[in-house]
Amino acid sequence: MTPPAAKMTAMLDDEPVGTGVRDIMAAWAAGRRPGVLFDFNGTLSDDEPDLLCETFRAAFQECLGWTMTASVYLTAFVGLSDTEIITKAVRHRGDGTADQIARVKQRHTALYAERAQREELIAPDTVRFVEMLAAQGIPMGIVTGAQREQVVAVLNSSPIADLISVIVADEDVRHGKPDPAGYTMGAKALQVPADEVLAFEDSVVGVNAALAAGMRCIAVTGDRPGDGLSATATGVVRRLTPRLLAGCFDHR
Repeated sequence: MTPPAAKMTAMLDDEPVGTGVRDIMAAWAAGRRPGVLFDFNGTLSDDEPDLLCETFRAAFQECLGWTMTASVYLTAFVGLSDTEIITKAVRHRGDGTADQIARVKQRHTALYAERAQREELIAPDTVRFVEMLAAQGIPMGIVTGAQREQVVAVLNSSPIADLISVIVADEDVRHGKPDPAGYTMGAKALQVPADEVLAFEDSVVGVNAALAAGMRCIAVTGDRPGDGLSATATGVVRRLTPRLLAGCFDHR
């Protein structure tokens, strides 16, 4: 698969890394058993907001007859779990029933999986970042509001599927982010103390969830404004690139 042209910038490992982020990374890497938990949409998978907006819009058009705008997605839905997004849409634009919520969720998952098979959603630099962590023996997992089927579809189309040992998905928790339950569950599954986990997130609700679980958290802004993230996370970067790991494990 060929990465979309808009994603190719992620291949350029030329992002400057601030001293604050380096200090966070160094302190985390010096722990007795450091682990990593990634958010998925917009953090590990380069699909937020464009691809997700498009797939939710298509599902809502087919199932609810509603054409969702990009501005509505950005202001009302970013950072919420699939279940929360679809439930809100069905209550406002559909019949509000559990059956309709299930149908919309099924259709959105299918649309997303179709796109995942056609597009390379994990950027090459992100792949290398994960591979470098794995080479250091760092246990890694995903904590996401997406459906497990969507996550697996993307991972199976990438070189890093076997490097991610834990997935905590939408269907695994009763409450989505900012509730910390998903991150707490992820840390337990990794068998890593929460205070030795470094989380990577792209939304304010996700950052708040990781911090509430007792973890360090670095926000990943991508090409979007990161003002809210800068005020919340312990560190902010534009992308996940190998440059972030420079010098982190020199003590080993």
